[in-house]
Amino acid sequence: NPTAAATLGPTDMFESGGTSHYNGMILTAQKRLNRGVSFNANYTWSHCIGDVPVGSNVGGAGGTYTDVNDRRRDRGNCSTPTLDGNQTLDRRHIFNLTSVLEAPKFKSTLLRMTASNWKFSTSYRYLSAAYLTVTSGVDVALSGASGQRPNLIAASPFCADRNAGCWLDRNAFGSATAGTLGNLGRSNIAGPGFFGVDMALSRIFRLRETMTLEARGEAFNVSNTTPLGDPNGSFGSAAFGSITSAGSPRVFELAAKISF
Repeated sequence: NPTAAATLGPTDMFESGGTSHYNGMILTAQKRLNRGVSFNANYTWSHCIGDVPVGSNVGGAGGTYTDVNDRRRDRGNCSTPTLDGNQTLDRRHIFNLTSVLEAPKFKSTLLRMTASNWKFSTSYRYLSAAYLTVTSGVDVALSGASGQRPNLIAASPFCADRNAGCWLDRNAFGSATAGTLGNLGRSNIAGPGFFGVDMALSRIFRLRETMTLEARGEAFNVSNTTPLGDPNGSFGSAAFGSITSAGSPRVFELAAKISF
């Protein structure tokens, strides 16, 4: 009833169809603490691909397949829409390394007072690129479906020299013809990767027989590398292709703890 429909908001229909596939290999190496040295390293090589994950955003008005007659048109790298944005689940490479070095207990009184009980720890983390979806921002297909995508008209979607100011090349994309859907897939544009190094140095001082003082200094993002966010993926935006968000810069913290 078109007259009644004009007074209603979006009406959702839910179904349990769709599949996702995850395949991965995990390698781990570990050295338990011995002679003041320990480390733990792990590497994951994986790939996750699945149909559109609308079901993870239950209650989102207007969420649907781009082509209601072809669910596989939205099949791509796994990603989960959340209220805070896109939490990408497909990371091809993940590497973590943590290590701890403890100073030996020296016999010399002077060395014991100055060099013993120090502990140095560090961690390194690397994540390969997350994947994002470039959207047209308008209902080109005249279907009412959200998340429609433009055409990719170049061999590569990226700028010749990828940087925060130009990650995606606007000239590599073009609007689809009215009434049609673009040829670009979902969640298939690689954003920036990530790596970070954190370090900590601490020492425990014995004040009394039952009282100790732990002094600790920590440094996060030691290399002060800019952890870039995802580029703007809305083709209709003036900021399309540029990156306007980033993680924290280098941060130092000092702390002390008394135990008794």
